[in-house]
Amino acid sequence: IDLPGYGFANVSKGRKEFWHKMMNKYLKTNRPDLAFILVDSRKGIQSDDIQVANSFECDIIYLYTKSDQNSFIKKHGIESMIPDGAIAVSAKNGTGILELRELLSNLIEEKE
Repeated sequence: IDLPGYGFANVSKGRKEFWHKMMNKYLKTNRPDLAFILVDSRKGIQSDDIQVANSFECDIIYLYTKSDQNSFIKKHGIESMIPDGAIAVSAKNGTGILELRELLSNLIEEKE
């Protein structure tokens, strides 16, 4: 499932509350085995990310998006900022895309 953006979405508070209720309702009847939470690497994990992660009762993998735009990562390297188990990705320069594809491929093979 692809849930709506919740952190920095430019929508009303009422719309965000509606999304939250919708996600909770969905998750009560549909339990995923694994969830990917996309985190803007320029901002890091926010309280909304933690709240959403806690609402899932499954394994979580954080994908740090826009890693090509994070000056700290550029200067110090991905490993200095990204927690263990997370994957830094960039659609622009391809960082982490091969690693993510391999992970997804392994997950599919495990299910078969």
